[in-house]
Amino acid sequence: MYRIMIVEDEPPIVRYLKSIVESVTDRFMICSVAEDGMEALEKIEALRPDVILTDVRMPRMNGVEFVKHLRTEHPQLLTVVISGYQDFEYARESLKWGALDYLLKPVSPEQLKPLLDMLAVRLDGIYHERAATLLDQIIGNRSVEEQICQKYLNYEQFHVILARGGSLPARFFNMQLGFNELGGWAQLDLEELSRRHTGCKIWLQSGRDEFESFFIIAMDGNQRFHSKSMAEQLNAFVSKLRGYGTVVYSSKSISLTDLAGVTNRMIGVLNENCVLGRNQALDLEDMLSANRREMLVLEDTMENKLAFFISNRQVSYLKSELSKMFADWNIQQYTQISLEKILRQILQLVEKHTGYQTPKLSLDRERQLDEALFYANGYESLLKAILDMIVELMSALDIDQPTYKLNAGEILSRIEVYVHKNLAEPITLQSVCYLMDVSQTYLSRLFRKSKNLTFNEYVTYARIQEAKRLMAEHPEMLLKDVASIVGYKDSHYFSRIFKSVTGSSPSAYND
Repeated sequence: MYRIMIVEDEPPIVRYLKSIVESVTDRFMICSVAEDGMEALEKIEALRPDVILTDVRMPRMNGVEFVKHLRTEHPQLLTVVISGYQDFEYARESLKWGALDYLLKPVSPEQLKPLLDMLAVRLDGIYHERAATLLDQIIGNRSVEEQICQKYLNYEQFHVILARGGSLPARFFNMQLGFNELGGWAQLDLEELSRRHTGCKIWLQSGRDEFESFFIIAMDGNQRFHSKSMAEQLNAFVSKLRGYGTVVYSSKSISLTDLAGVTNRMIGVLNENCVLGRNQALDLEDMLSANRREMLVLEDTMENKLAFFISNRQVSYLKSELSKMFADWNIQQYTQISLEKILRQILQLVEKHTGYQTPKLSLDRERQLDEALFYANGYESLLKAILDMIVELMSALDIDQPTYKLNAGEILSRIEVYVHKNLAEPITLQSVCYLMDVSQTYLSRLFRKSKNLTFNEYVTYARIQEAKRLMAEHPEMLLKDVASIVGYKDSHYFSRIFKSVTGSSPSAYND
């Protein structure tokens, strides 16, 4: 229950307020009473109330002065002023200094109940946000005050699920696909998820990038939580958004002190078991006790065969051999980490026989491999990207002269036209690559080289430029309409993006 402190110097009124609170709600309790503002300030730190109900006329420190102190020293508290009709100006002054609302004496149950209902809803949101901040700190292994945790995370058991859409995080660069612009995790109805799993409270916490999230589930009592069921629901959700996904769940409840360790182990299990194009819901305890997956090895015989094809520029034979290898790997369902290791060997082999003298894979190729794995939605798309890289190396062609029907300039021009004509629609790198018949890896590199932007940064820039034009030419247009026209369903998210690009909010920019 949320906690109310009554600040009132007349005992009969205190008793009356207590009786009303107890009769109209079961979400609040009276945690303390103080005779004036000075006494209340002395008690607040120890008692940590959520709501202050304060009179205006009191000895030593009146209600207005008390509210001023609260604004400075305890701005998180929700304060309601109670005053007589003759004190109405004092009540207005209190509102100016941060009081949330006021009630006129004599307070009736009909007045207090809707106010308490409103305060409860507001506190639900405040508690949820503060708990989320604490959970972020705990997951990040940062210290948190135990007393604060007891206030905002006072639950008997916790469960954790790690959900990831698509491949593992990129290692070399911060890849973006506009996942959040298209709705991303915001499309997941946490309230509906909570209703399906009765009695639980759910927090969505950020993972290593925009495609990964931790779901922290809190429960009271001895209720049983079906973590596998929720994991399967989340797996279906992420696979719908990114083609496939990997979810790691724990069937055991944990304490807050175990949270950082469990989340780290989940990341380890996800890293070691992510398979391109395959949906998986993995039990943490089962995976930790299981034997590690077999790693791919490039046998000497195969290495010599590939080296021969490369040295003799027999591209068709090389493509055929790699296609067979990929088909076999797909059947065996090797993990992404295993694939990355052997593909690095193959690309290093190509570099070695095409003039590169470095003992390790060059940074350019590391980046290209990183992108290829990141954008791949399965073995087929990964094979296409790898073959593009190899052909590029073997033919010694510059990036501006790709083996596509259109040259780089024509591709960019067509994409620019397409983007500007379709700003209101979802625009993804994958869909544009399909239209242009180029690989995601190639197009990503092309944008970085020609515009010094990622593809998604370019789309965002185009959306914001169009939004600026609309606001300048049509100042009467509602913000939500501007956001919708340039492709943002959520006007709040649009405002954040607008400010990050322009340095000012849409409203300030319009002024």
